[in-house]
Amino acid sequence: APAPPGCWGTRFVGDPFGKSGLCWNLSWSGALGALADICAWQRLLQGDPGAASWASLPSWAAPERPGPGQHPGHPCSGRAAASGSSGRVCVWSGSPQDQKSPGDLDIKTSGTGCVKIQKIECDNCKIETEKGTSVLQSIKSHKIDIRTNGGKVIGLGTLYGNTDICATEKGSVNIEKLQGTTINISTEDGLLKTKYLYAESASLSSESGDIMLGSVHGNTNLQTKRGSITVDSSDGSLKASTYHGTIDVYVSQLRKVDLKSQKGSITVKVPASLKAYLELSGRKVDVSSEIQLKETQSASKDDHVTLSGHMNQRDETDKWIKADTQNGKVCLKSQSWIQSVKLKSS
Repeated sequence: APAPPGCWGTRFVGDPFGKSGLCWNLSWSGALGALADICAWQRLLQGDPGAASWASLPSWAAPERPGPGQHPGHPCSGRAAASGSSGRVCVWSGSPQDQKSPGDLDIKTSGTGCVKIQKIECDNCKIETEKGTSVLQSIKSHKIDIRTNGGKVIGLGTLYGNTDICATEKGSVNIEKLQGTTINISTEDGLLKTKYLYAESASLSSESGDIMLGSVHGNTNLQTKRGSITVDSSDGSLKASTYHGTIDVYVSQLRKVDLKSQKGSITVKVPASLKAYLELSGRKVDVSSEIQLKETQSASKDDHVTLSGHMNQRDETDKWIKADTQNGKVCLKSQSWIQSVKLKSS
């Protein structure tokens, strides 16, 4: 199978060291890389019954020789490195039976070197870039670890595994679907966005970037100082806080929802049938006429209004929504699931 358009790389089919699956052990330089004699190494691979098929290998790129533990009968680990203004690393699988790698995938680029990984299953996946873009499509790994210092992280399809992503400076994260036991993502100034998030525990934070989430499931903690937070649909426990930004959340199902903003407004949308205890506090509190709260209590102090009550229940407090803003407005609105889907698709 040829390399994807715009990428160069090497695909190993089988394992040259006697282990089924893929073995990644690659080293590249994108800017005037030193020439290397790959003939002896290539003959070594071809001499093994499970040797590799090669695709799109540049004349100045050579695989590394095996490191400690990388010999017949041992799992393979490896790394790929690209440097320079246009260096790129691309790792992909040509067919479904090629997708498993028993070892680790470790890739590092410098400058604007980019990374693209497609349809790979491995033990651990680690990527580190500077200004370059990382594109990951349909990845399954026990641990996914991504670091970028100003680059973009783009996820297509599903990234499956415990995930840790850190994007500093203006680096951004935009992932279609994340699924794992624990998910941790942080940015400094860049956008943090994902369409689907399934995790037992997820923590997403940004210094000044916006956090934009689609459908969120599980225990989720969101925090940004100067950005805004948007959640299209929350099913589970949600904690979200911002200092300057606004918060806009649709709660489809809940256990505990805690929303806080210092200077921004908070909008909470719920289905009309939701059962919950609510405590809303801000400079002004507006409740949609479609929502009837029972046993309401209202208090005002220092231009701050607090409204509490039960929705579709009498006295249960195990499921609740709390929204508190010091200088903004709190709005509680009714919205059906169908309406939320239409809004997301528009």
